[in-house]
Amino acid sequence: MDIPTFTKEIINQPHDEGLRMVFADYLEEREDARAELIRAQLDRERVPVWDPLRIELAWRERQAQRVADFAFFGRLPDGCPPLCSEGGFYSGVSLSISAFLKCRSSLFRTAPITSLAIEGRATRLEALARAQEWNQIRHLTFCVESSIPEYVRFFSSAHLQHLETLELRFRPRQTAVVNDLVSAALRSLRTDSLQQLIISEGDLRAPTLLDLLQDVSFPALRSLDTGETFLGDGSLAALSEQQTVSQLRSLSLTGRFSGAALAAFQQHACSQQLVKLCLNNSQLSRDAFMVERPPSLSWLRLRTSLTDEHLPAIVDGYPQLEVLELSDNKLQCAGATWLAEHPVYQQLRRLDLSCNAIRNEGAEALASAHNERTEVLLAGNDLQRDELRGLQQRYGNGFGGLRM
Repeated sequence: MDIPTFTKEIINQPHDEGLRMVFADYLEEREDARAELIRAQLDRERVPVWDPLRIELAWRERQAQRVADFAFFGRLPDGCPPLCSEGGFYSGVSLSISAFLKCRSSLFRTAPITSLAIEGRATRLEALARAQEWNQIRHLTFCVESSIPEYVRFFSSAHLQHLETLELRFRPRQTAVVNDLVSAALRSLRTDSLQQLIISEGDLRAPTLLDLLQDVSFPALRSLDTGETFLGDGSLAALSEQQTVSQLRSLSLTGRFSGAALAAFQQHACSQQLVKLCLNNSQLSRDAFMVERPPSLSWLRLRTSLTDEHLPAIVDGYPQLEVLELSDNKLQCAGATWLAEHPVYQQLRRLDLSCNAIRNEGAEALASAHNERTEVLLAGNDLQRDELRGLQQRYGNGFGGLRM
């Protein structure tokens, strides 16, 4: 087969990974740099979103894209902006409902589309739900203004049974009905393949979330991001009792938890399988981390107004930690220097200290102890752009928040 034949076959069989590997071998034999791009993207897709290995695979993918000059196979019709790529091809687009209905035939003939971001206003979602192309969609971001009955009709469609990722987004003017719309969508969806659920940009109430987790069953669900749903101590305690939570590997929460409540959550049986934990907008005291932690946790993200004094309590006790993301906190040079001298720094794949108050002294300490394995992000601190660029030149392009 030649390149046009391979391209056509992959478009017709978008989920056949073996076919893309054969194509990569074909390209490598002809010294085409896009062979490495295909392999790098396929390797990344095999790894769950909560696995720290994705950090290194994403870096490898970016390097392959540069070498291949971002020359993806296939093409997208006019008016279909790319959303993502997979296995060397554009695999996702972001469209309004009307644009999707207008160009869907040409879109699915010219690229192996498996991801869609749909947005807009709709009085009737029936035409959208009837599209046969939904059978090959695995990842959906849905930001549509419509009625509750229309949500029920759309999400009850048998065409959505293969969804693996669902992100529900809502506009500010939908606030009053967010709870009803989320309930309609999740109670109507019939799939055993959903692995990742994200509820973003919507004021979902904690009681609604807890009721849904109690009543709705997604046996393959492993990642839950509750978005802006604001949880307190009572809600966190109730969440720990949900069967759905005990099957998760990745959990992202927003709220104001006391140290005691978070400590109890980390010690609860439901959290023992967690690999990735993200906490946002919480005023946490150090006693939240002075407990036995989930033994498998290797990815920790905290945006909780942390100061340098919090770091020893947080970092110690996570022996498997490989990703530490502490952006948008109140860390300063002393904290950065402490991290640079701590053994955990040498085992991390990523340390994100973006948007803190670290100055040149802290950045120098991190740079001097830096190893090539660790990606360090420092953008948004009290550093001049040329200072960061100078550190990158001295310690390698993997260092710092700027890409060279």
